[in-house]
Amino acid sequence: MNTANVVSYPGVAGPLPQPHVRAWLVGSATAVGALIPLAAALVPVVTLQSPPTTSTVQPGDVPPATPPVAPVFRAAPRVTLLSHDGVAALGLAAIPLVVALGVGLLLWHAVRRGSRPAALAAWTLAIALTAAGVVGFVTFLIGLVVIPVGVFLIVACAQPASVPRELA
Repeated sequence: MNTANVVSYPGVAGPLPQPHVRAWLVGSATAVGALIPLAAALVPVVTLQSPPTTSTVQPGDVPPATPPVAPVFRAAPRVTLLSHDGVAALGLAAIPLVVALGVGLLLWHAVRRGSRPAALAAWTLAIALTAAGVVGFVTFLIGLVVIPVGVFLIVACAQPASVPRELA
């Protein structure tokens, strides 16, 4: 047995394996990715827009004399993405979760089988998700929560293989 990836601890019989940093990173990305559709279903973030109002005053009409009234600011009602856009919003919000699970499976396959195409596909998905998060941050605020998922996945892809190929 190759002991290159194990650490021996004083007072403990036999070596203990090192923690799997890659698994923690993919797990963190998956957890954050799972929070996005959950938030889309539970957190009211969409402000409802009232339909535009039209004036009933005709040209030439004299408006009634009323004292000027100070403007009153009212809180606009907010609803969740699920109630505003339907189930399609949850599908879109779940994309980071699906990508995180896919990258995790691809990395597992790349480590266990030594598959370079799986590792390349994992890198591609992680970079594409991060790029989409940056674009989403510029155009919509959702990118702010997608970017950490992509960064976790890129760092996970950059980790060295935790299992030697002869043990896989």
